[in-house]
Amino acid sequence: MSDFEYSVLFVSYLEAANVVFANYMTLVFAMMTASFFLARKLTWAMSAVLLFVYSLTSLNMSMGVYSAFYDFSGIGMKIREVGQLPDTNLGWMGPVITSDPTFLEHLELVIAVMLIAGYVSSIAFFFIVKFHDLDAAEERKSKGKPSATEAESYSEGAGV
Repeated sequence: MSDFEYSVLFVSYLEAANVVFANYMTLVFAMMTASFFLARKLTWAMSAVLLFVYSLTSLNMSMGVYSAFYDFSGIGMKIREVGQLPDTNLGWMGPVITSDPTFLEHLELVIAVMLIAGYVSSIAFFFIVKFHDLDAAEERKSKGKPSATEAESYSEGAGV
């Protein structure tokens, strides 16, 4: 494979990995938006169906994101290996000149943690919205009555 082909392949994998990750984040934020508007209105059966479908879709997309970044880090490690050879022109590429040569080996772990954090956060957000009385908090705000934490911060600021 020529140096040019390695560089094009590396950029193509990076673009693909970023696109599938952006799609996954769109799914996570769509779930959070749906949770904000619907969680309190759904019955337990509807909530279970929504969470089940979301979990399956999230698992499918997570596997795609992980696979794309796994392939990206693999081609990056191959470029780093080939870039060390004396007869190559790949010395300018990031995997070859990076100060931390182990970054690409740990990229899969970083991506896995990000995917799990996004999934867990969106599920937690669903249950927070479902069980938290947001209407009472809005009413209190509109009447000008501060919550307990707001009242405490007001009294500290006023030197009372």
